[in-house]
Amino acid sequence: MNQKTEKGLWAKLIQLISQHKRETAALVAFLLGAVLAIVLLVNGQLEGGAFVSLFGLSLLAGVVIALWGSFSELKIFGSSIRLKELTGEAERAIQSLEKGRVTVYRQILTLTMRQHGVISGYYDKRIPEFFLVVDEIKQQGLFAELSSQVDELAGQLLNQQ
Repeated sequence: MNQKTEKGLWAKLIQLISQHKRETAALVAFLLGAVLAIVLLVNGQLEGGAFVSLFGLSLLAGVVIALWGSFSELKIFGSSIRLKELTGEAERAIQSLEKGRVTVYRQILTLTMRQHGVISGYYDKRIPEFFLVVDEIKQQGLFAELSSQVDELAGQLLNQQ
């Protein structure tokens, strides 16, 4: 095979793995457990029953990983856990926290515009605070959501300066 064919095959394999992440993780977990069980059996560190148990547990782990998204309820010793409801609640909580984070930074930007009493000499002491907040917004990856407010407040600072 030439290099172009190899690169094309690797690209296809990587694309296939990225499309089927859960199935790939399940297969890798099963293979790791199965290989570990076989190696321990061959080295004499496991006997027949322990080998079957370890092999079965690796198979079970692979199946659980592969089917995790379709589990809705898990019952263990009479106690049940509703997984889909918990996942939905967690996703709603995360979305709420993201909105709250944007709101907090929007409020912080507004607070940097308040006069702190004195403009010393030729520069406004609000400007360094404003730039610190803008840098933090960029680090948090929220600049796209807050760019219009940053532009507006920067314009106000320039006019007042």
